Amino acid sequence: MRFLNPADEGIYRALEAPLQGLSLAAAAEAVAAGRVVDAATGQPFVWQPVPMVFPVSERLREQVLGEEYERVAEEGAGGHSFKLR
Repeated sequence: MRFLNPADEGIYRALEAPLQGLSLAAAAEAVAAGRVVDAATGQPFVWQPVPMVFPVSERLREQVLGEEYERVAEEGAGGHSFKLR
């Protein structure tokens, strides 16, 4: 599965560092409990459901696996910093 919007992929990538080493259940609980916060503001991160796709067509694969998608996702990841409280 891939996020349809590369900006959403960037947010997900930024969340990986503070949640590294946690199980999926523990990571989900940390987000739900407000323990994952924006490093700059201290505000809790709130997960918003976003569309994901399984790219089976060549066109969709290029859209969610291509160079432009990766560039935007990396820029998005760099624009966010989270920490675990």
